[in-house]
Amino acid sequence: MTMTNRNNGNSSRLSSDTADDAPNSARFHSIDEMQSMCESDGWCIEFCQLQAGKLTANTVSRQSGEISLLDHRVSLRIEAVGEAPKDHITVLAPVGRGEFYANGQLFDSRGIFLLGPGAVLHTVNNSILRVLSMHVPTSLLQLTLPGVLDAWDVHVLSQTLMIEPGVATVSQMRSLMRASIHQPIIGRQQTSRTAALTSSLIAIIEQHAGYAERNHRISAADAWRIIRRAREFIEANLAESISISTLSAQTSTSLSKLERLFRRELHMSPSQYILARRLAAVNSELRQTNTHESQVARVALDFGFGHLGRFAGVYRRQFGELPSETLRAD
Repeated sequence: MTMTNRNNGNSSRLSSDTADDAPNSARFHSIDEMQSMCESDGWCIEFCQLQAGKLTANTVSRQSGEISLLDHRVSLRIEAVGEAPKDHITVLAPVGRGEFYANGQLFDSRGIFLLGPGAVLHTVNNSILRVLSMHVPTSLLQLTLPGVLDAWDVHVLSQTLMIEPGVATVSQMRSLMRASIHQPIIGRQQTSRTAALTSSLIAIIEQHAGYAERNHRISAADAWRIIRRAREFIEANLAESISISTLSAQTSTSLSKLERLFRRELHMSPSQYILARRLAAVNSELRQTNTHESQVARVALDFGFGHLGRFAGVYRRQFGELPSETLRAD
């Protein structure tokens, strides 16, 4: 597995061939670094920081034979959209109490999610997130039990399938994933554990081979396209007054549908999202520009904040400091 740090432009190859090595870990402080890590693991993914603040993320990686595993932790509210790796079945298992929404569904921290090759995944966490993930080559599944994927409806395989915690194999799968990352073994023992991971996944797939899609809401891919168009318009017009009706027209979506999609996928209204992005833009400008305190008003006005008193209060609630304190901190 190769991880690239985009901030310094250097690449470092992380190897996990022996059990004597500590698990490969990397700590990130930017969206670019985190995105680079995920892309190195096979995802085609895009991140967005929904609420401003200090991002910290930590990832521990491990290989168990042909299976790639990650323990990924994020400390800030993040939106992510992407496609699962090709030619793999992906398993996601949340850990802890933080809420995590995947394709508009609450990610139950006792269950797991399965994604087929290339499945679209759209997620939002509520500021604290820890997820175990595993990519299993479909070739390994077919080698273990030929035809295992043939019985699984192709439409379902292309979606995100939540497996409820009542399935006994789910707890076994989660335990095996955690052990494979944090208690690595080698040789014949590793082969046995890899086989156990594969067998558990096959058992879950077989149990849900007849699964029928029950959720008739707009798909994650379609929802993402609408939200993406809305976000692009917002980013291009942060200094302007953006009405929800204008946003609706730009996305060819009704007002009620746009509101529902933002709340379902991002867990905030369009107006809350616009405010968060404007505050983030002001914060970035203040941190990147050597200005005097008298310039704070100019930056705020540049991003559509006409009432400076209210702006200072909202800014402080978002960042825990006044705009002038942001300047002095840098």
